[in-house]
Amino acid sequence: MHTKVKTMFTLRRLHRAFETQNPTRCGFTIIELLVTIGIIGVLTALLLPAVQYAREAARRTQCKNNLKQLALAAHNFESSHGFLPAGMDFQHVGPIVYLLPYLEQAAYYKEFSFDDRFTYWWQNPVNRPPTMGSPDEILPVPRNPPDRYAAETNLPMLSCPSAPGLDSVRGVVLCVTHGTPGIDFTVGIPSEWYLYSGSPGSQILTRNYYAPCAGDYYYDNGKYKGAFTYSNKARGIRISDIHDGSSNTLLFGETAGNLVTWDPSTGPLLNTQCVASTGLYITDGIDNDIDSLNTNSDAVHFGSRHSGVIQFAFADGSVRGIQKSGDMNRGPLFDMMLRLGGINDGEVVSGP
Repeated sequence: MHTKVKTMFTLRRLHRAFETQNPTRCGFTIIELLVTIGIIGVLTALLLPAVQYAREAARRTQCKNNLKQLALAAHNFESSHGFLPAGMDFQHVGPIVYLLPYLEQAAYYKEFSFDDRFTYWWQNPVNRPPTMGSPDEILPVPRNPPDRYAAETNLPMLSCPSAPGLDSVRGVVLCVTHGTPGIDFTVGIPSEWYLYSGSPGSQILTRNYYAPCAGDYYYDNGKYKGAFTYSNKARGIRISDIHDGSSNTLLFGETAGNLVTWDPSTGPLLNTQCVASTGLYITDGIDNDIDSLNTNSDAVHFGSRHSGVIQFAFADGSVRGIQKSGDMNRGPLFDMMLRLGGINDGEVVSGP
């Protein structure tokens, strides 16, 4: 008992000594609190740009991978068939539809109808419902039959994560026509047209932020003709036909969506390509800043929502970014893009 009392007395003495040396603190002083808040604010200000940069770098990498898959699919198609798909066939089907089996989308490809009783693929009711209104209208989509139209699905590989969500796209481009009917596109549509899908087809078509490169149709009688141009068959060129070198020729490029107005009361609506859209031309313009993408326009252009760069897949299978600098629609930068778009212009681009 004596030992127990002695032990308790010793513990109490130690506890009082500890309290004397370490008086209880009830909280921060105002100065300490302000300093802490200031430090947190500075760290947050330093951290946020780094987080945003890391996120954009990840999105840019995903976009690059999407383009890489398209380029590899084109090479695999050429290996199997001996040629690339046409940039626009006689029904105005663009090349990405033909590449679907090489993008692990064979089921989608098998449902797409190439019935030649229809001059253009969008006239085929299996592929898309008939037009009942303009793209800015939301109309009921007839469903039975079919339960799903052949050109209707969601393909994440065709969506750039830095661009607006595909659900926000209202205007969908079916094809672009330049040149002479019967030579550069199938007779029946005027030249210099950007044809959009009407509603309700515009509501269900598979959206696409990547476009085949058709080069140029205007300068020097087609000197800068690209890899994906018109053919009255599904057959296009061979990789060996690219005499400028596959590492110097564009196959696919980003499109970031821009604005078109059909009804002034609704305002401009976001538009982009669809899975069956035909190639875009360098001479249609390149949007190299966000302001130009957000300006009302009448055409889809090459461009990106990435900071400082537009990514392109080249004919050698590589994906490289072209820096957004200056005006890419005139002068040396435009000349460079023309040479990169052409397959047999004999003007090889040097430098980065």
